[in-house]
Amino acid sequence: MSSAAGKMNMTNTTTKAQVMEVITAAAKNGTKAEWKSFRKVDATYESKGGVTAYLNLTLDGKTRELYINEVIPTLGNNRPEKGIAVSEDEWNILRLTNIERAKEGKKLLTMPAALQKATAVRARENVNNTQPAHTRPNGTSYKTAVPSSFKNTGLGENMYKCTKTVTAQLAMRGWMNSASHKANILRENYQYLGVGTYETEAVQIFASSSKKIKSYTTSTGKTTFADEEAMAGEYLICTDQAGVKSYLPLDTTYMKKVKGGYTINLNATKTVKIKIKNASSTSSYTDVDAADAKAVAWVVKNKIMEPTSKNEFYSKAICTKGDVFNALYKANGSPTPKALNHFPDVKSTDSYYKAALWAVDKGLIEYGIFEGKYAYQRGYALYYVWQSIGAPKASQKSTFTDYKDWVFYADAVAWAESKGIIKDNGDHKFRPDDAVTRVELAKFIYYAYK
Repeated sequence: MSSAAGKMNMTNTTTKAQVMEVITAAAKNGTKAEWKSFRKVDATYESKGGVTAYLNLTLDGKTRELYINEVIPTLGNNRPEKGIAVSEDEWNILRLTNIERAKEGKKLLTMPAALQKATAVRARENVNNTQPAHTRPNGTSYKTAVPSSFKNTGLGENMYKCTKTVTAQLAMRGWMNSASHKANILRENYQYLGVGTYETEAVQIFASSSKKIKSYTTSTGKTTFADEEAMAGEYLICTDQAGVKSYLPLDTTYMKKVKGGYTINLNATKTVKIKIKNASSTSSYTDVDAADAKAVAWVVKNKIMEPTSKNEFYSKAICTKGDVFNALYKANGSPTPKALNHFPDVKSTDSYYKAALWAVDKGLIEYGIFEGKYAYQRGYALYYVWQSIGAPKASQKSTFTDYKDWVFYADAVAWAESKGIIKDNGDHKFRPDDAVTRVELAKFIYYAYK
């Protein structure tokens, strides 16, 4: 069964339930599997992620432990190999540079082979170079390292010397803390960037051009992806009006989310757009993570919850009890309630007036103080979502340990965890007393009702 887990393509979207499904399918002779612990760390552009878990396998009354330890590859680790030489740190410096440019609304830079060749030379010759800055060992300008065949309308260079082996993060920190180097990174008219790293040295050479990008594709040969994670592992291939090819990591940090995909701010003759096949898996809301986009899109489309603006869902805002019951009321079709209002603190003008009465009709709550304007706890919110769909049984025990087994929401938490709605990140804490956020409520309702 451990080999079955090892054959899984672990990604940031892999759920605990999916891993259990694979383990269960591989079980033989009626072996039963039960989680002992499960910890998942998402991969980033800087570091690998992974899944570390223990299961108890039981057969004929005997139990043994199964250990799973699988790696989630670093995002965006796919780099061009033909026609251009670029290391992982150099590729990452290109990405980090564009993150800084995007923050300031500047057009992004792409990487051509000619500037990579130049910076590779410059990084090596700078190790023992005693000449003034931006001067080569032979006394000529750094510009002479750039092939004459690479036509440009201006060049700039950043240099960085480290006391130890240079990394992308060290170089970028040094440059961004220097006014003149930062100015180069953010200069408006640059279009291209080459990056060289060697031992303690890092070099950037920037170039401006009168030739715009006229066509583009990706490392897959297509400009459409199934989801954001598939896109994040690839890169853009651009061709300008002079036929110069250049490259760019596909990173949503500096791409603009639009309906059906993302656009990329480049010096191009047309809009550069990457499409996502399942449009419902993306969101036009800038404060909603890709992993939560489906849930948010669904609750908005079905008029269960409303965004705060065209571009924001206000995902981290805290929900009141009134918000929670209003969403449940709308998820059930907003029926006309039959119950009379015997709540002393609920008025007919309250936004949750009908929701509170509907909850009485449904048998979810009884009369008393409703307290609809107060923040609502995660344990309570999940419990009532679970109750509203008939309190289905969980397929396995919960791994969370920060509440007693006998609390009223325990079965709801176990059910939600078994369905992959909530995840144990390894600390075994559900945090039932924390206030539920809008995006959490959207996920609870989406997975319960869809």
